[in-house]
Amino acid sequence: MSFEGLKVRSRTPSKNPNETDEKIVNAILKLKEKYKRWGTKKIRILLLNDFESELIPSVTTVHNILKKNGMVCPQKRLRRVKPIYPIFDPKHPNEVWSADYKGKFRMGNKIYCHPLTIADSNSRFFIHCQRTLQRRL
Repeated sequence: MSFEGLKVRSRTPSKNPNETDEKIVNAILKLKEKYKRWGTKKIRILLLNDFESELIPSVTTVHNILKKNGMVCPQKRLRRVKPIYPIFDPKHPNEVWSADYKGKFRMGNKIYCHPLTIADSNSRFFIHCQRTLQRRL
């Protein structure tokens, strides 16, 4: 008996049956080098000229291949500006009123109604609510 069977071995499979063919991977990388500003969708469409459609991987797989080879730069995420609340802070009733369209809804006669509301900003009490058939600012 030997101790070779007790050694720790890698558990990753030696081959993946769903792995993309090396010719296609090389073609993807060559196309990306040639057209640096093109995205994965266009590169995938260009592959249709050289390979059968059954062999061409999905857009996500093309992106993953490019990312694995360092040919995709991550896009900057837009940061949302945090709103500063409250925009206005009335201390007393009737100091600030607000007018707002509350969205449209269809009435029983199949005509859209746009309710215009006027409210006190301190107490949030509705001063007036008016039905309008068109939204006018």
